[in-house]
Amino acid sequence: MKKFVIIFTGCLFLCGCAKVSHLDQLLTLKGLADEQEQLNQYIKAQDRNFERMLEEAKAGTLKSYSNQKKVRKAFGEPVFARNETIESRELEMWLYRYATAYFGGEKIYLYFDLNGDLVKIQYIEAAHGESKQETAAEDGRQEI
Repeated sequence: MKKFVIIFTGCLFLCGCAKVSHLDQLLTLKGLADEQEQLNQYIKAQDRNFERMLEEAKAGTLKSYSNQKKVRKAFGEPVFARNETIESRELEMWLYRYATAYFGGEKIYLYFDLNGDLVKIQYIEAAHGESKQETAAEDGRQEI
């Protein structure tokens, strides 16, 4: 019985030392896991916002969000934004889509003038698994 207590105590001591010596690595792994969970939550929130935007676009009510401030408040930040010149008019284009659907998914492009007012909405339907080149006549674009 005495040997068992000594062996048991020795095992606990050695196991404890192993945990302490690798504590910084274990904390790093824990931090990565936490960060991954935060990223997953962010993606879910972005996708929920985009689904609400899709519903508004399909219902024809998206134009009621008449400026950048209202759009940002209702649907969050765009996935991508850039300035474009269309028909000799300076516009800022915002892209909304599912957070991880890079190709072939539904997209909504919003165009704002220099005052931040919404001037154009473009909805692009999903490719439904078809691999086709997007052109103005065949890509499923609908201007609203």
